Amino acid sequence: MADQDVKKSLDDIKDDLFSALNIAGVSDSDKKVLAAKMYRAVEDRAIARFMTEATEEQKAKIDEIAKQNDPKLFDQYIEDNYASIEQIFQEEALKLRSDLIAKFGK
Repeated sequence: MADQDVKKSLDDIKDDLFSALNIAGVSDSDKKVLAAKMYRAVEDRAIARFMTEATEEQKAKIDEIAKQNDPKLFDQYIEDNYASIEQIFQEEALKLRSDLIAKFGK
């Protein structure tokens, strides 16, 4: 799903988040694992937001696409029907940052 949007959103906050969580000194391999988990969390949050904001017709179309088990079709549908996809990923990345700092920060 719009991988470049998720990665860009995380790249914008990742180093700041690692510093705020006092994990800047963690090994690069551990940072990659954490970044992958953050990537998935942002993607999950964005999907949840798409579903929350979707009309019944859009939800039915998304369900139809999901049954085809083709991630490219889903990505294309989201990109075609959500003009502000990059903004949504950025907002969800910032919310994740805030949530993590609130829970685990200094």
